[in-house]
Amino acid sequence: FNHALATIEGYIDDSGHGYWKTTSTKVNIPTEAYRPIGPNRDDDFSIFEYVKNVHFKVHYFVYERSLIPGQLLTYVKNLGNEYGGIKLYRNGFRIAPYGEKGDDWLGLDESVRKRNYLFPHQNQSFFGFVEIDEKASNLFEETASREGVIENEAFRDLSEFVYRAITTAGSEIATLRERKATANQKNWEKKKDPDEKIEEAINDLEEVFHEAQSDSTDESKHEQYKTRFEEAFKTLNEGRAEQKEEKQRLIEEANMLRIFAGLGLVIGEFIHEIKNYLPGFEDEINYLKDILKADSDSMERVALLETNINAFTSYTAYFDKTISRNVHREIEPAHIKERVHAFCSIIEQNLKRAGIKIKNNLDEDDIELLDLITVPMHPSEWASILFNLYTNAKKAIHKRKDLKEGEIDIRCDETADFVVVDFSDNGIGVDPLIRDRMFDAFVTTTSAPSARADERDIYTGTGLGLKIIRDIIEGYNGRIYLLDSPLDGYKTTFRIEIPKYSENG
Repeated sequence: FNHALATIEGYIDDSGHGYWKTTSTKVNIPTEAYRPIGPNRDDDFSIFEYVKNVHFKVHYFVYERSLIPGQLLTYVKNLGNEYGGIKLYRNGFRIAPYGEKGDDWLGLDESVRKRNYLFPHQNQSFFGFVEIDEKASNLFEETASREGVIENEAFRDLSEFVYRAITTAGSEIATLRERKATANQKNWEKKKDPDEKIEEAINDLEEVFHEAQSDSTDESKHEQYKTRFEEAFKTLNEGRAEQKEEKQRLIEEANMLRIFAGLGLVIGEFIHEIKNYLPGFEDEINYLKDILKADSDSMERVALLETNINAFTSYTAYFDKTISRNVHREIEPAHIKERVHAFCSIIEQNLKRAGIKIKNNLDEDDIELLDLITVPMHPSEWASILFNLYTNAKKAIHKRKDLKEGEIDIRCDETADFVVVDFSDNGIGVDPLIRDRMFDAFVTTTSAPSARADERDIYTGTGLGLKIIRDIIEGYNGRIYLLDSPLDGYKTTFRIEIPKYSENG
């Protein structure tokens, strides 16, 4: 266990609240305190309804030479293949077959096959247990054959909790991991760029070669040159390995973006087809109004239905226009007032249902705002930027339990060279643990979905939203960043700076 990459623990208390934590001597985990996790991915404080008073602890192994000394690697990996897995105990007694070789009660091996996550998390990567204590034992009944327990709601809650806590921890570890300089190093050292490392090693090898040639008769220096050569060769191999890792990461990121691109095409087709149904909705509402006009209660329900249909129609029209213009790859200067105003109008009904108020300064400085025009951009890009920030803000607001009313503020302004948009919310704020990495791919505060989640849930909260926004903005020589001091009354303010439009280019 001294060679484990990390230890992951978690529990559900007697009120149904779930918690998890990670400790490690090999990765600088930002906090070793317990963190909440609930069955609802958007609410970490949501309650597990059917299971209480359970605890788990696992040792997590990644079988790499940089993490386990070479002479032990094969031995430890063989132990993982033979005895790895997460066992289930009830009142101190082992329940078979959970955690035995070939058993996948948590769905970890299946998750690896489906490539839901890119980091190692198969059963052989874990040695650990789940303990059901005496208070909870009545929730788990043994089968008649005494092989396992009846897989009821409590069992499904338990397996989902353990799977999600482990994969959430694994995701965090994967984003934090960097190669170590030595096998027994306690803290990770910031690695150099692989290309720089290889270039440096090649230069060292060339230097050693020339010096050795000129001193070929001086045997006293042979051992010195040999040591320098071995160090340079080791650095070269490390750089090559890191290049392969970086290449694989980019491939996986490209695959994920390809999936999102495919989803975009499907959404475009859906928007196109759904327009055919909208006139029918309108006709049926008018018919209902006519036959129910004498029934005030029914008319209230019809009015609510009409409001929802109108909101749906607005959404459809907004995305249809955005997608249609973007399909032709047209780029045009973006009038910020128009973009933000259209966005605020579209989400109006959604804001009401979510209990969130939105403010902006679109009507405060009309003359100046009319001049806020960015460099030519694709119409869909501002929709992507604003909607991603909005969904993140909405999650942050819902997670803040002491809040009477959620609020979002969009401020538009300018500097000499840039159009500036400040997007603020009064949610829980940005977790300090990810603040420096929040724009990196796959960094997210959303906990992992269950093993039974469909692809839609798996790709929600992947940590690509802010990266995509940053890539869009930086593609136009702009930037997005988090203000150290949010605007007054708010917990989070993202600032976007996009170059201004100039007729001279």
